[in-house]
Amino acid sequence: MNPNTLRAWDTSVRRAVVAGLALIAIVFVVACMARIGVVSSLAGDVTATLQQQCGSYEKLMAADRTKSLFHLTNEMQQLSSYLASNPDSVNDAFLEQQVGDLNLTGISVIGGDMQLQASGYTRQFRDASWAETLLGSLVADIVDYPEKVYADRVQVDGAFYDVCAVARKDAPGLIIGFYEQPSGLITGTEDDLESLLSGLQLEDGGNYAIAEDGHVRASSNDALRDLDVADDTLLSGISEAPNDAHLHPVRMDMGMVWGYRSEAASYELYVYYPMSAIYVVALIAAGIVAVAYLLLCLVFFFVRARALYRNQEKLEDANRNLTHTVEMLKSLESVYFTLFRVDLAESRYQTIYLAPWLEDAVSQEGEYTELKKLFLGTMVLPEYRRVLDKRMSAQFIRENLSKHNTSAVRKSFYTDYVATRGGANRWCRVTVTVVDYDAEGQPARVLALLQDVDQEKKREADYQERILEEARAAKIANNAKSEFLRRISHDVRTPINGAKGYVQLAAAHPQDAALQQHCREQALVSLDTLTSLVDSVLDMAKLEGSEVALEHRRLDLNDVLDKVKAVIQPQADAKGITCRIAHVDDEYCAYLLGSPRHVGQVLMNLVGNAVKYGKPKGSVQLSVQFKGTSQGKAAYEFSCSDDGIGMGEEFQQHMFEPFAQEAPGARTVYEGSGTGLSIVKKLVESMGGTISWTSANGQGTTFRVTLSFAIDTACCIDRSDVGNVPDSLRGANVLLVEDNEMNMEIAECLLVDLGARVTRAWDGQEAVDIFAASSPGTFDIVFMDIMMPRKNGLEATRAIRVLNRPDAKTVPICAMSANAFHDDVQASLDAGMNAHFAKPIDVAKLLPAIAKLVGFHG
Repeated sequence: MNPNTLRAWDTSVRRAVVAGLALIAIVFVVACMARIGVVSSLAGDVTATLQQQCGSYEKLMAADRTKSLFHLTNEMQQLSSYLASNPDSVNDAFLEQQVGDLNLTGISVIGGDMQLQASGYTRQFRDASWAETLLGSLVADIVDYPEKVYADRVQVDGAFYDVCAVARKDAPGLIIGFYEQPSGLITGTEDDLESLLSGLQLEDGGNYAIAEDGHVRASSNDALRDLDVADDTLLSGISEAPNDAHLHPVRMDMGMVWGYRSEAASYELYVYYPMSAIYVVALIAAGIVAVAYLLLCLVFFFVRARALYRNQEKLEDANRNLTHTVEMLKSLESVYFTLFRVDLAESRYQTIYLAPWLEDAVSQEGEYTELKKLFLGTMVLPEYRRVLDKRMSAQFIRENLSKHNTSAVRKSFYTDYVATRGGANRWCRVTVTVVDYDAEGQPARVLALLQDVDQEKKREADYQERILEEARAAKIANNAKSEFLRRISHDVRTPINGAKGYVQLAAAHPQDAALQQHCREQALVSLDTLTSLVDSVLDMAKLEGSEVALEHRRLDLNDVLDKVKAVIQPQADAKGITCRIAHVDDEYCAYLLGSPRHVGQVLMNLVGNAVKYGKPKGSVQLSVQFKGTSQGKAAYEFSCSDDGIGMGEEFQQHMFEPFAQEAPGARTVYEGSGTGLSIVKKLVESMGGTISWTSANGQGTTFRVTLSFAIDTACCIDRSDVGNVPDSLRGANVLLVEDNEMNMEIAECLLVDLGARVTRAWDGQEAVDIFAASSPGTFDIVFMDIMMPRKNGLEATRAIRVLNRPDAKTVPICAMSANAFHDDVQASLDAGMNAHFAKPIDVAKLLPAIAKLVGFHG
């Protein structure tokens, strides 16, 4: 470039600088003037709002004064009337009581000679007498004109008082009452002038202050509240400025402000703004103009320089495109830690944004191949280099991001890899996206965006692990279900096969009475086994589902032990095992509160297992030891010992699992399902007890269970009815409701054999109709199935109970249902039934229950 060109260029630059400075100065001055006008308008609007609020406040205070004086006048007139009827009440004590009752500050009673006769004040005004002395000349004529009343709000020592004077009706004189008004507050509220303006917020950092008699009553600036205007340089400076509805600069200790002064009623209003409210906006405007002017100059100079450089136009276009792209990608800096712009045709890159830890290692621009080599060689772990090198090559990018292979939605692809940073390995992701295409539809320029996805990868890995864990758990559950079905299938089919076989054998030899008797007995044994298995499985299901419904009723330990012995003794005798079940003789054993059924179930399972796995001619012993009382509970230790086959150490780790049995073929040899100990453990824990054991192969087993029961000292066991159990239902009229033909036939045969007369009903609706059509007292008892068409047993029971006949609410109704869970029993009782019998029906339990319900003794 020759010297003339340089001189011309230098002159142009100087002229542009001078013109730019002049333009900026002009814009600044104009912006300041315009801003002063805007802020003045804002100040005027604020002042108008303050004037309106002050006017509203004055109206409120006037209304409050009128209301307060009217109330005080009314109270004084009523007091005058009261004293006329009770002249002896003119004393200090009574007046002080009235001051407290009426919530006043003071009351004075003055005689016709204007001398004080009695007075009452609140504690802080006890020695005050200003009311009667101050007002003496104003109210003296009320003595001569009793119809007159004096009421006004006066100021004394800076405080405001509502005062009222009325004539006495008991004697010549006056009654004066006064009440001190809270300073600046509306009576009965917490509202004052400042609270009415609490929601007023000024723009651009402005503040306001309201003064009365030179004292600040309210301000948005906490530092100005309760000050005197003369004591504050800011407010005093504003007060000296002209009151011409314009902002004026005011100098103060800490600088200058723009102030605005006005008036409203008895108030002086001050509004002021910091200097920044004027100059900051002007500076911004000047800055914008400066930037715009600078950009204009740059464009101008770029256009002029194009003649000096042949490819200046191309470079300028590239710079504009790059600037536009950079502006769009700045928002991505929070997601991507590094951004490169890659020109595939020239195989070069430019850095748009670079992570701080890469600034010393990566240049702002250079060869794309060198950039790849740097990253792959020093930052990417070896196992990811080959794949990343391939996917970041220009050939791969062109093949995958050409217009033929992309859509309006998908114009990018990404590759995940692991990089090292600060000695730690982190998952990263490089995303390649197209910026523009060449004439052949191939990507010309792309963006390479580097992103840290370590947390995302960890969450994904955790999610995958959780999915795998859930799959493993589901597989284990499925296997457990299959194993359960396999075991229960064997256990159910065994007694079913036995019962079916004996029935078929009896059918094949109808003439052999002895064989018939034997087949029936064995079939019943098989059915009892099947029933026991079903009960065990249902108990286990309820326990696993946390549905243990413990009872809380009277419990006699010896009764429980007797029932256990009655069931277990025949099994022990059949195997030649000596079974000893001891009684308890402490003073509490018959007066306990607990769940007898579940305690018996625990002991029945333990003793039953001891007999089942005991040696022939061996022994089983169940002992109970009283362990003492604590906090109203009695503790007992139940110890069940046998000399049977015992348990190995390995099996003891799993013996409480459902269906667990140590001996091979135990289901066939010992006729057990393996659910007993599982049920025992769950029940003991549900009752708050503990269980321990000692055992060894071939040396027997001892289980120890400790349970605590509440003591019912008020309980008295009545055994007068023991043994008074009927042996038949002769003469009883029974309504039998059952929808299943087989169950109807079985139940009818059972009841007829016991001597009852049976009337059939095949569903709940028919039962209601039959009962309603019968004469009162026809039926002694109703046996009701639960699950039936038209009306189920619960609905039928409710329908019978609401019938308008004398026996509808008293006839015993008993459920006979295969649903035997605790909630089923409770639902039956809630519907109005008297008892619940589970199928198959046990006659030994049926007859005592009927005797108790209807007083029938056969």
